[in-house]
Amino acid sequence: MNAAALAPRVEELTIEQLRSLSAEMLPRHYAEVNRPAPAIDWESFERLELAGMTIALGAYVGDELVGYSLSFAPLNHLHYSGERFVHCDLFYVEKSWRGRQPGFPDTIGNMLRAEMLRAADRFDAKLCWRAKPGSPMAFWLERHGCSMEEIVYVEGGK
Repeated sequence: MNAAALAPRVEELTIEQLRSLSAEMLPRHYAEVNRPAPAIDWESFERLELAGMTIALGAYVGDELVGYSLSFAPLNHLHYSGERFVHCDLFYVEKSWRGRQPGFPDTIGNMLRAEMLRAADRFDAKLCWRAKPGSPMAFWLERHGCSMEEIVYVEGGK
C-alpha cells in the first residue's frame, strides 16, 4: 500500500455511526485514562445532533477507524454571556497512530484542527477540552497551540 493510502483522513460522522464504530475502541480509551467505561448517553447526543449542536469526527486509515472525537455546543455561556464554547466530550486516537508517522500527517493534529475549524465555522465558538495535568492529552493540546484558561476541581459524586 502506498503512503497516500495510509495517510489518516478525518471525516464527519453521525452520532449513530460514531456509536457503532467506536464500540471496540471505547474500552481501550477508558483503560488508558484509568476510568471505568461510562454509560454514554447516546440518546441525548442524538437529540443534540438533530438540533445541529454536535461535531462527530472519525480519523481513518484506509477503511479502519483509528480515532474519534465528539463535541457538543450548548447555548451561549450563561456566565460569560458574550462567549460561546463547544465542549469536546470524547477524543481518542489509537496509540499506533498518535505519533507522526514518517511522511504522513499528524493524526492528532488533524483531528484537533478539524474540530477547531468546525467549532469556529459552525458555531463561532471556542473549543474546550478537559485534560488531566501532565496527561498525553494536555501535552497534545499545548503542542497544537491551545492554552489553559481555567482548572476544573471536582469533589464528591460516584
